[in-house]
Amino acid sequence: MRSFSIIFSILFLFSMKLATQDVSVLDQYRWENRILLLFADTEESVIYKDQLQTLEREKSEMDDRDLLVFKVFPQKVITPEGKVMGEEIATQLRQKYRTQNNTYAVVLIGKDGGQKLNQSSLLSTEKLFGIIDQMPMRRREMKDKSD
Repeated sequence: MRSFSIIFSILFLFSMKLATQDVSVLDQYRWENRILLLFADTEESVIYKDQLQTLEREKSEMDDRDLLVFKVFPQKVITPEGKVMGEEIATQLRQKYRTQNNTYAVVLIGKDGGQKLNQSSLLSTEKLFGIIDQMPMRRREMKDKSD
């Protein structure tokens, strides 16, 4: 019985470490960057490819808004720097932002770490930038640039 308790405790602590890992993945960007999570079932998904093309056309506008893109698939996550993370991180992000493996979704996370948008259709840059530009922190950034 004692060995069962020890094994259970170890498994519990390990699962807690995994559960907090996704937070640390995104936490390193908090207060520095806004995050756009692109969830797709495959890299060949038409809507996913369309979304990437839409975003790539506005690279300078995204940079101006400190916006980084994470690509989340069922088996992996690709960070903005190109680092590939495993299935457990992908699963945790899907659970945290309530998306399914076989669905497309876009989630916008502000510099404060809060979720600002979650939608399951193609996101226009006009809508994306409109949401960001209404954020208090972004308004301060724009004001500071004009001063």
